[in-house]
This record gives sequence, C-alpha cells and structure tokens, in this order.
Amino acid sequence: LAGVEYAVDHGFSVNAQYRIQRNGLRVGSKEADKDAQELALGFNKRFSNNLVWTGGFNEDLNPETAPDFVVNTELKWEF
Repeated sequence: LAGVEYAVDHGFSVNAQYRIQRNGLRVGSKEADKDAQELALGFNKRFSNNLVWTGGFNEDLNPETAPDFVVNTELKWEF
C-alpha cells in the first residue's frame, strides 16, 4: 500500500492510494491466482469540528481479480 493526501485548504483534502493485495488461496489457475491491484481516489470535506463528508472511487487495475470498481461515500458526525 502506498498513499498520498494533499490538503487543498483547512477543511478539504484529496487522497490517492495504490494497493496490491496478495491472493492467499492458490488453486493452480492463472486467472484465479492473480494478486489484486487497485487504485483508490477520494476526498475528505470537514464542514465543522465534528461533521465530515468522505467519498471515493476504487478501480481494479488487474482485470478479474477484484470488483471492477467501487464508489463510496460517508457522512460522519463525531461526538
């Protein structure tokens, strides 16, 4: 896993991650035994001290090893 985060301003940041995940189960199939490679791009937006909106997009870089893509979002209230 390698990642970077850039603070655009005090309440907003963007991030990127590159992940390689080792496939722990080997069955002897070239397609099934591939290790997953993913690129994740996202953001964090802080509206107040305890309200944060997070979102992101994950893309499978090694076809047929992980979900093709994932879109996620979260609104978090910290107390």
